[in-house]
Amino acid sequence: MPENAKEIHFEYTSKSNFYYNEVGIYADPLLFELELQNVKYMKLNHPKENYICGFVPFSNMDSETLDKVASILFHNNINYKAVYNFKKNITTIVARSEDDKLFFAKILKRNKTSFKFKIDLNYKKNIKTIFSQNSYNYNKFDEIKKSIKWSDSINGTFNDKWNNTLLTNFVKIDQNLPNQISLGILFENNNFGITKVTDLYTTTELKSVSYR
Repeated sequence: MPENAKEIHFEYTSKSNFYYNEVGIYADPLLFELELQNVKYMKLNHPKENYICGFVPFSNMDSETLDKVASILFHNNINYKAVYNFKKNITTIVARSEDDKLFFAKILKRNKTSFKFKIDLNYKKNIKTIFSQNSYNYNKFDEIKKSIKWSDSINGTFNDKWNNTLLTNFVKIDQNLPNQISLGILFENNNFGITKVTDLYTTTELKSVSYR
């Protein structure tokens, strides 16, 4: 990192772990059980990954299920652009949806309006604030920090709860990057930049870093 850097600019892309094509959606069976409980899925080989997954064709979905699928895909495909300001000791993250408008219109026959929100990480005050269109909420760092269980020097796991289900998430770091490079997830036992986070719903990867 340059000694005279005033800002760190970095970008993450988050993709839904529901893989889709023109035929239907594919995912870990647990995803179907948590999000689409009333839908019967079949098991088959994932078209892109080497594992057995659940699959539901769009032709088997009613209107309510298609609405639910559209919402899941819409809210889990997001681009994050962030700036850390050394003088202010604040990271500002702007998140915008990255939906496939042609797929939504042609296959799901739904239209979605893009959304965005902002996250501020104030390291001076140890407060994280999330700003949506008409509201905001904040938490002290100590209230939301998580702990990584390391499997080696750069890979580990951490736990989260969703709908009373305990989920294990995977995290990867880069020891050449400062810990201000983060998606907004705060860890009590990590001093380096985050390059990848995989949870049940999404896979988020660091795409670029520059110093200015």
